Amino acid sequence: MFWVSGADHTIYLRTATGDVYEQGRWWQLDPAYFLVDEGSSIPDNVVTAMEEARGGPAGSWSPERLDAALLASPMVEPVESVPDLIAVTAFYEEATFSEGVVPSVNHLVGVNTPAAYYPFSATLRLEEPVYGYQLEMSIPHFDPGDVFGAAPAKDSSYLQISEDLPARVLELAEQFKGNESPYVRANQIHRYLRERLAFLTSEPGGESIERPTGHDPVDWFLFERRAGDGGNFSSAFVILARAAGIPARVVSGWAIKRDAGHQVVNADQAHQWAEIALDGVGWITFDPVRQDAFPLRGEEQSLLSLIEELTNSGDQGIREDAAYTLGDLGEPDALPALLGAALNDESVAV
Repeated sequence: MFWVSGADHTIYLRTATGDVYEQGRWWQLDPAYFLVDEGSSIPDNVVTAMEEARGGPAGSWSPERLDAALLASPMVEPVESVPDLIAVTAFYEEATFSEGVVPSVNHLVGVNTPAAYYPFSATLRLEEPVYGYQLEMSIPHFDPGDVFGAAPAKDSSYLQISEDLPARVLELAEQFKGNESPYVRANQIHRYLRERLAFLTSEPGGESIERPTGHDPVDWFLFERRAGDGGNFSSAFVILARAAGIPARVVSGWAIKRDAGHQVVNADQAHQWAEIALDGVGWITFDPVRQDAFPLRGEEQSLLSLIEELTNSGDQGIREDAAYTLGDLGEPDALPALLGAALNDESVAV
């Protein structure tokens, strides 16, 4: 499809978001865009555009919809921000990317060609044909306490669920409402899907099992088929997250390798994943079918495992061991906020 280089820390290129779920299909909400020139700061442009919208006729945009925490630089200060400068080029020398939406990235800082930027979906549209373009991005890494302690974003657009969604999907989501931290609840959904359902890259034996006409795809995947591709997993994750009170959406695009060198992106790398929206932090990626899509830094995965043991294990000894280990691993200043958000049980003292 095209070439990519410079993706030191990047595993996704995005082209669209799924914001509204109706009759088994996702639709995108994109109420705003602005033009950017080479060298122009996209985060600064986002802040300016949102300030202008707040001061002028915003139409149907609610104050929550204009929350810059979802659109520009996070309000919570990251522990660090990791830069990537990604080059995207056409596969054939005589080919070009025509005007229209092209593969882009979240946390985009700038682009080296005139383009239109859609802040709500973090997608990019070219204004003229080009052989290639460069994307400058800055990936934030947050303190675990800030992520576990963050409240859900206020924008109710990402809590929408179709009225005809079967009741048993909503009943399943009830088991993920017990913890105060939306991030912990999202991880519980993520683990449920990974452990209970099978990922298929293709139908076994080439045989296709068709979904009955009129049957909701998410319900069919969760309770009947119980196996599917990245689209099935991400859609189910988002619907369950929304039903559990977590703002979420699906994202479509391409799954690539975390590689600074040149790589070819093929048609079979088209992919769909999920994001949840946390107040002050922004969009956090979840992908039930990809092991390297963990939103925190690698050394922090052990914290999540320990917190899950604290939150979910019915064995008091396991819970106490996890509590002591967590105390040894964590930063003292971060632990109170981390546990205050993640541990919804007074039976274990840390």
